[in-house]
This record gives sequence, C-alpha cells and structure tokens, in this order.
Amino acid sequence: MRAKLRAGVAVVTVAGLLSVPGPRVEAQESPSPGDIAAFKESLRTPVSGGELEGAALAGAGVSGLPAPLGNGHHGGSNVQVSEDQDPAANLRSGASELTLAATSDGRRLVAGWNDGIGFAFAPFVAGQPPLGLSGYGFSADSGRSWTDGGAPPLGDTVAFGPGTQGRSATGNYVTRGDPWLDEDGRGNFYYANLAVWEDDAATPPAGVSIHRGSFRGRSFSFGDPVLIQSPNYPNDFLDKEALAVDRIGGGRTALYVSVTNFEEVCDIPFFGFGAIEMYRSLDGGTTWARTVIQPDETIVTDPADPDCGLDGVANQGSAPAVGPNGELYVAWERGESAPDVGGSVLPRATIAFAASTNRGATFTAPRQVASICSGANDEPAAYNRTSSNDFPRIAVAQSGRHKGRIYITYHDCSAASGSAPFGADTDVYVTFSDNRGATWSTARPVHRVADGRQQFWPVVSVGDDGEVDVSYYQMQDVNVTPDPDDIECSVRTGGTLTEPVLKQSTLTTFSDVFTVRSTDGGRTWRRPERLTDVTTNWCAATPINSIIPNFGDYNTSLSHDDDVLATWADGRNAGITDRVPTAWFGRH
Repeated sequence: MRAKLRAGVAVVTVAGLLSVPGPRVEAQESPSPGDIAAFKESLRTPVSGGELEGAALAGAGVSGLPAPLGNGHHGGSNVQVSEDQDPAANLRSGASELTLAATSDGRRLVAGWNDGIGFAFAPFVAGQPPLGLSGYGFSADSGRSWTDGGAPPLGDTVAFGPGTQGRSATGNYVTRGDPWLDEDGRGNFYYANLAVWEDDAATPPAGVSIHRGSFRGRSFSFGDPVLIQSPNYPNDFLDKEALAVDRIGGGRTALYVSVTNFEEVCDIPFFGFGAIEMYRSLDGGTTWARTVIQPDETIVTDPADPDCGLDGVANQGSAPAVGPNGELYVAWERGESAPDVGGSVLPRATIAFAASTNRGATFTAPRQVASICSGANDEPAAYNRTSSNDFPRIAVAQSGRHKGRIYITYHDCSAASGSAPFGADTDVYVTFSDNRGATWSTARPVHRVADGRQQFWPVVSVGDDGEVDVSYYQMQDVNVTPDPDDIECSVRTGGTLTEPVLKQSTLTTFSDVFTVRSTDGGRTWRRPERLTDVTTNWCAATPINSIIPNFGDYNTSLSHDDDVLATWADGRNAGITDRVPTAWFGRH
C-alpha cells in the first residue's frame, strides 16, 4: 500500500497531535496481509460515525424525532435544504452525499442525503426508536423553498434475498445511507439506500432498500419500502447502490439498481475486491432479478493457498443510465489503487463500462473507457477520510440532435502528473459514444487543467434540447496563517470522541461547486461558472462528531429547460449553526 505522507498532513491519535510536513513518500515494499485487509475495508464506504462507544453527547438521550425545517433558508441564489443541526444535541451530526430528482416540469423536486441525526437512534443507540441514516427534503416550487421531511419510513418486506438469517428479531429495517433518487416521468419518486436492521447495526448492512413516494398538493411522503439482498447474505456485502428508472410498456416502471457486491472469498465473508451487479425489476419493485456485470477479480481464491485473497482488481462506484430506446448502461471505477493493488492486471485505475439491450438480463463484456491518474490518495486536507474516490457518472441524451449519445464524466490528474498512477491536481473530463459504448471520443477537459486545484466528483446531465451540463466540486488546500507550520485543520477520521483518530494539516481546505455547459454535444465547453455563492471552509465546518465522510462521496445535478439544478454538501453555516455541514440547492 501507499505510505500517505504528504506536505503538512498526518493521521494521528489524540495522544500524538503532530503534523508531518515534508514531501510525499511512496511505499516500495509489497503490501502486507494487514494492509490488504485494511484496503478492502476502505473500499466499503457506507456513512460512518466512527466508534460510538464512549461518546458523551446529549444525542444519546434523544427521545423525539427531529422536527421538519419548514421553508428553506436562503443564501443568495442558493437555498438550504436540510435542517440545522447542533453538534451538542446530536451523537453525530451533518448532512452530505447529495442526490436529487425532479418531475419533468421541474416544479417538484426531492433531495436525499446521509444524515448524522440517525446515529442517535436504533439500532445505533439502544432504547431509542429506529430512524435511519438517510434524510430527504422536498420542494413544490421549483426549489425556491424546501421542507426537510426527516427520514423515510421503516420497512419489513424482503423482495429479493434470504431475509434476516437470524440477524434481526423483528425483520424491520431502516436506511443506512448511500442515497440515490430517480423519478419515473409519472410523478413517482424512487429512493434507494443501503438498509440496516432496526435491531442490528453489525456489518454487513441488511441490503438495499427502495422507497416509492409522491406529492399530494405541496406535501410529499414515501410509502413502505422493499429490500433486496445478495443471495449469499450475510456473507456478501452490498455497497454503493445507484438507481435508474425507466417507463416501459403497459404503464409499467423498470427499476435498475447497480451495486458493488463484496463477496465471500477464501471462505471469508465479504473479502472480495468487489463485483458489479445489477438488480432489476420490471414491475415497479414487486419482483426482482440479478445479473452479474463485472465478476469479482480476486486473483487467488483457493482457501488452502496462503496468498488467497491478497491481491486483485478493485471494482466500485457504479452508476446506471437508461437510453431513449430502453438501453441500459453502467459505468464504474475498475482498479482503485492500481498498481499497488492489482498491478499484475492494471498499471493504474480505469473507468469501465458495460451495456445491455435486453433491460439488464445480460450485459456486454466490460470495456475500458479511460485509464486515469487517480486522486483517491491525495484527498483534500479537510476530508475526514484518509482516501477519496474516482467514481464516474453517466448520462444519455433522450432527444435532440445527439439523441442516444452516451456521456461519461470523471476526474483525472494526468494533465499535471503525466502517466503516473496517482496525483493531487485532478481535472474533470467528458467522453461520449454514439454506438452504444463500442468506441469513445477523445476525452476533453471541461475547464483549464493543471491549475493547482482539485476539481473532482463531476456529475453529467443532458437537457431536452441536447445541452450537456457538468457540475463538480472545486477545492484548494492553502496556508492561511502567518506561520506555515501552524496546524490549521484537524478532522476526526475514526475512533471515539474521547479517543479520536485525527487527520491534521498545516493547510486549510476551501471549496465551491462549479457548473459548465456544452451546446455542441460535448465537443467544446463554455467557461465554468460558480454555482455556490458562499465558499466553504471545511476545516471550520467539520465538528469532531461529524459524520464520516463530512462532504460525502458524490453530489447530484440535473438539466432542466435552460437551467442546471444541483445539490451538494455545504459548510457555509460554520460559526452560525455551530459548524455543521448541511444540504444545499442551487439553480443556475
């Protein structure tokens, strides 16, 4: 694995509050079995609170559910979506990892996010009612105002999979984060999340839950969900689900949920490097089937071999999209941390793709879209994980001159780092295909590259007239104090609140969200425009009891008429609501 020492950054326990300035050092030795086990655990990325034991906050005694926010708070052209949170009143706090869906007229919108409030409720705190770790909000006026709806309801229906397997006495489950929304064109919103049993917080999660909801007038609510599981639950671990919805004949709705399945390998539960799978329902979620798109790529799988499970190609971070004629496409990252892991197969990380023309029953063999310089090991100083991700996003033109064109966006640090497998200065690129993914255009950057900033987690969307929009985070770590050796940033990456594991830096992380448009099918791009009207200082906006990750693993944006609709995690309330990130919305 890579030794993560870079200028002014260190991960330390509370007993050793020391930054480590100096150049980045790369490990040359082969990873140990312990390194590989830690790497595999880092691939599984549900929202976390760290260790909850020993936390001494008022949230552990909460007896009531959070109240709705009411109308959203405005900050210039941006609108706050989720309610304010006070760290002193919550076991864990913060809202991040945003998803968004809208009706075809753009008037009714639903947003979702990881919500730290749920860590103060069952199954994470005994004696409390269950709540869940995914929140949602809704707007009936095109995003001008929002209502925080709290958490979607618990469920008890298992639509696919073996059920509780002795893990739950009640069979009831609530959300576990990794939110993903879509709308079916008929006013029905579908909300996918990881799920956890109400009486068992242990790994792995229960599976993936899917709620369906709709507006009634200006109010919105979700109905009871269904649960889908790996057939080998609880020895497999479903993670990073993503959802796409399609209208099909006879008034039916097709639901497509792509996931990463960390399978049982070497007789060890969820020890694989990640398979990409599709769970599909052609009747709105009543019945389901499963298709393996990318099998697990563990190199040695014989349990009798001492090298069993110690190397392989990591697959993670899939996203699906539907074409105008029912085609189904999936993109994901293949080879995270290559060549340190899986180097005998890949020299560095790649963006992979597969297609289906029979509604997900079968897929083409995975194809490589791009080989990338990964920014995962050079995450911003204030990100409260010790690595990030390089997950792609995908969209398809449903109409217009380029109808059927597939767009994939991703970030890549090749402009600054050349052919190196890793680097810090990531830039956003878009490539497209007009032949169902058989070949791809030369990827083009959507902004000026190698500018010393990190542009990452891009989202691509396509409007009805064929305009292509990409939104992304732009972050920069800078020294703001007179003393370059001052510790300017300290965020908790794990441990308890009394014995935290801290990541400290002599730099401060600032972020904004930008959006950029192409009107010629992705061949050229206009000048990027800033969507946020207030810059976030993430070092100031991350309390010690923040959820992990503090600004999530992704954001979401949509194209509608001549506008971009976007949601993101935002820390502008630092110093106003006692430093808690919240969910925000913008229209540009």
